[in-house]
Amino acid sequence: RICVYGTGAIGGLLAAKLATTERNITCIARGAHLKSIQSNGLLIIDNNRESIAHVDATDDPTTLPTQDIVFVALKTHALAASAEQIAGLLGPNSVVVTMQNGLPWWYFHPAPANVMAPLQAVDPGGVLAKTLNPARALGAIIYPAAQIVEPGVIRHVSGNRFSLGEPDNLLSDRLKDLETLLVSSGFDVTPSDNIRAELWLKLSVNAGINPLSLLHKATIGELLDNSATRKLLATLIGEAQQVALSVGIEPIMTPAALVDVLEVVRDHKTSMLTDFEQQRPLELEALTGAVVELAARLNVPVPALTFLYGEALNLKR
Repeated sequence: RICVYGTGAIGGLLAAKLATTERNITCIARGAHLKSIQSNGLLIIDNNRESIAHVDATDDPTTLPTQDIVFVALKTHALAASAEQIAGLLGPNSVVVTMQNGLPWWYFHPAPANVMAPLQAVDPGGVLAKTLNPARALGAIIYPAAQIVEPGVIRHVSGNRFSLGEPDNLLSDRLKDLETLLVSSGFDVTPSDNIRAELWLKLSVNAGINPLSLLHKATIGELLDNSATRKLLATLIGEAQQVALSVGIEPIMTPAALVDVLEVVRDHKTSMLTDFEQQRPLELEALTGAVVELAARLNVPVPALTFLYGEALNLKR
């Protein structure tokens, strides 16, 4: 039994593809989106091709039996409120696949370079670690882009790749089983023996570019075309990489190289700017606050990230 907990754009795309494997799939959704899924299924638009996936869907997880795999596709700021209900779906051998941006709540299990308490930015009071048990967690880095066009309708914009990894970096049987499941669903999957390094590769960019785009109300390309913001972005990435180094993660690419890589998505808006424009909660704590908090604990100076985080907080209020 497989549950996709949080059937937004990415969760919906995942659920629809999993449904092609004829597994027992249930979605947790709400509102008009839920009603449309229940009545009409999930309509996926992919390069002008349309397909409909019929999956079970509910807004009440307590009605479900124990699940073997729970893909948690909620954003980080919504996790704590759902932790008890997610825990209610878990049996002794259930796996929780975390699909959030930023540092995950299991990051310090087992402790890498430094023994740390949970980060308040991603797990206030350690609620998630206590409720969900980090030993259940399996990390995922999600590269596809998708958007909800209207309730029950999801457009697959680009990408098909997942990276998966165990917190202890072992290539476990459950990791191999999940790889097989996702590949059979049509995804490209890369098992990782160092999931934290890849998390930081993505986070070192997201921690800076998301609030920077928010404050400038700019697309990625507009930030890159401005010499001042392009230079600042490299500085922000470099600061995040110094925090990563402090917990034993060597940078995979230089800040300048990562800025150059962003040219391929220059026409995109960041997720934070899109959420702001649509008056949705922002992932500021998960993407930037967590890096600033960790830097403060480890006495790593991150002046540019700290200033940017403070400015974005003021805008958020």
